[in-house]
Amino acid sequence: MIYDELKKQVAIDLELTPDTAEIKSLKLSSIYIKYLDLYMNEVRKLKDIQAVKEKQYTLLLHKFRKEGFEKFEVKGKDTDHYIHLDEDYVKIISEFKEQTFITNYLESVLEQVNKLSFNIKNFVDIQKVKLGIN
Repeated sequence: MIYDELKKQVAIDLELTPDTAEIKSLKLSSIYIKYLDLYMNEVRKLKDIQAVKEKQYTLLLHKFRKEGFEKFEVKGKDTDHYIHLDEDYVKIISEFKEQTFITNYLESVLEQVNKLSFNIKNFVDIQKVKLGIN
């Protein structure tokens, strides 16, 4: 899922206006389930990418130990430097970082959805005060 699309959808789903407050309160559980499902799918993707990243790292480490490092006598932290120069590994790292960002964002959205009923109550109370209703 693309972050910008997700952000737009979250803004729509969590926006409270006089016209939407009642609807949001009735749909609160379905909103939560929607973002919980998204979160779980994105966590699964993150774990898949992490597995690929770890596998690629291990393959590169063995490759460089067998072929490259013997020539250059590279040891320790320098190993990581050479592994991080591999284009495929850099792509995987980029995907991993992006997926981590999306997963963390969805986790924060779930926290916001959990607080939505409280926010709706506050919103309704403020509207009552504005209208002079006790």
